[in-house]
Amino acid sequence: ACLQCTADHLSTLTASLNEAMRFARDGGVDQEEVQRRLLLATDELNICERIDLAPDATAALGPKEREVANWILPQLRNLRHSLKEVGSTEDLEQLAAAALEVRQTYTARYKQAKGV
Repeated sequence: ACLQCTADHLSTLTASLNEAMRFARDGGVDQEEVQRRLLLATDELNICERIDLAPDATAALGPKEREVANWILPQLRNLRHSLKEVGSTEDLEQLAAAALEVRQTYTARYKQAKGV
């Protein structure tokens, strides 16, 4: 499992959602550029969840790092499911705020597990 990769995916996720919000404020969530950014965000979550934090990779982690991986996995699933339900700019804003909160909490937990 790659916990640093997870941090990178979360960074790209939050950036994609912020960019999607920027476009959505001008033309709503149905416009092509917003949808493109939401697809990118979905891809980041899928890669992180299904490759970087795959069960066999997560099982190989040390106890502290495995605890962080086990915490983030349901958070990633919740974000991925919320992405599918974005129907308004308000939904997108709430999702972007939730993703940022997950990213910040993950960063703190990851640093603590690494002893930084």
